[in-house]
Amino acid sequence: MKKKTTTKTNTKMIDTLRKRCNKLNVKLVLRKGYQCKAPDGSLCDGYFDPPYLGLYGELVVATKRSKRDWQYTLLHEYSHMLQWFHDDPIFDSADYYSLEKQTEREALKLSREFGLDVAVCKKESRNYLQFIKNC
Repeated sequence: MKKKTTTKTNTKMIDTLRKRCNKLNVKLVLRKGYQCKAPDGSLCDGYFDPPYLGLYGELVVATKRSKRDWQYTLLHEYSHMLQWFHDDPIFDSADYYSLEKQTEREALKLSREFGLDVAVCKKESRNYLQFIKNC
């Protein structure tokens, strides 16, 4: 039986991630636009920028898309934050495709944990990895 994402699950996921971000001196920001502007000036669905020199880091996601899409993006960016926190060498890797492939694996595990539709998340993950592989 498929587990449906409910409003209660959504709220629990966001509350949980916000608490975890706060512990790491990272602000969780849910933007109202279709895209957000990353620190490098590029437009994207979301990004993670780690804390630096006592300043807050940011985990930012654009939410003017389907809930399923932006919530999966949130888990993807949260996975980057965990890579940074655990000093995972992949976080600083020059191999962008390998970084994103590992991040997608971690985001899929989190999607199960938070009750998102894993089949839909897998499809989004495959499409994203195919897109960046062809760039």
